[in-house]
Amino acid sequence: MSGVAAQRARYRIDLTFRLHGMAGNARAKAWFFDLPVQRATHDGWEELLSRIFYDANVGMQRSAPWDQNWLRLDGFRASAVDVATMLAWDGLATNERAAVHMPWFLSDSAMVWEPAAC
Repeated sequence: MSGVAAQRARYRIDLTFRLHGMAGNARAKAWFFDLPVQRATHDGWEELLSRIFYDANVGMQRSAPWDQNWLRLDGFRASAVDVATMLAWDGLATNERAAVHMPWFLSDSAMVWEPAAC
């Protein structure tokens, strides 16, 4: 492939969501995507995130059909990931360097797991 069809975009999506149906607070999360340039529009992000949340809610409902709660996307912000900055990493493995050059390494460690009976 060549031309526009082969062009890719790398983005960080900072989103907030909550468990709707409970008195839950909004949670923040960062996701990272590599996708065709043509899909990196506000409408494209809304469609993709809606599909991800829909699939997650269907999975939750199938695993616990009695549970009336569902995940609700409150909002998101898309920002491009600069490939030149990513490739300029000097190899030092520190949180400060990862935050600048490879922030997706830190996003997983920021997750909080809640204990549950299941």
